[in-house]
Amino acid sequence: EYDFFMNQNTRFRCIMGTDYYVTNEHLLKPDGSTVASGEFFGYYVIARQYYARYGMPLMVVCLNNQALGSEYYKFDAHKMKADLATVSSPDLGAVGRAFGGRGRLVRSVDELRSATREFLENPAPTMLDVRISRSVITLPYRRIHYGQDE
Repeated sequence: EYDFFMNQNTRFRCIMGTDYYVTNEHLLKPDGSTVASGEFFGYYVIARQYYARYGMPLMVVCLNNQALGSEYYKFDAHKMKADLATVSSPDLGAVGRAFGGRGRLVRSVDELRSATREFLENPAPTMLDVRISRSVITLPYRRIHYGQDE
């Protein structure tokens, strides 16, 4: 599949959805063997490596509600202390810049449009930290945790 993708010249016009898990990260030892490293670098480093290896710039979009995923909504739905599942987050756009790419902290739709336009006009490894509200709950979570079907 990879060879097909690389030969189609669609690299700069596609959206790739991926999930990132702590088990994805491995360190390469000098002897060529690998060992699981835990969550050490994060997804942006992987995106940067795509660019270095294949010349394929990725725009990583982190929809960041500063909470621990579904745990926040599970706590809330069960009338538990949901604030225990909140986390402060650094500016992940600054992290992208620190790794030699581009990055932005995005707090509005206009800022997201501007960052997307910049990427499309001049593709380069980009990290967007899109801050979203915890009050907007996805449809699957509304169904699973709150019994709502809107």
